[in-house]
Amino acid sequence: GSKVSSVLNWKVSDQINLKSNYYYFTDYASVDTEWENTVDFDLGHNFSTQMYVHLIMDDQLKRDPGESLLQVQELLSFGMTYHW
Repeated sequence: GSKVSSVLNWKVSDQINLKSNYYYFTDYASVDTEWENTVDFDLGHNFSTQMYVHLIMDDQLKRDPGESLLQVQELLSFGMTYHW
């Protein structure tokens, strides 16, 4: 089989940071791939937001005819930090 793995950390600006992980594996009979993306937003001194998207494709999964191989998980979070 073969495997590819990649990691990207990119500070777009002082307030925005992007993290991306990609993983691909095949044993020539099936394919398993994942792609995770996280974007962190700093909304001032005390507030932050995070968007997370995780895509998975595994052709070994049992599924109904016509159902997609792609699975998606999304998360949006808001945070508050207080320093004393």
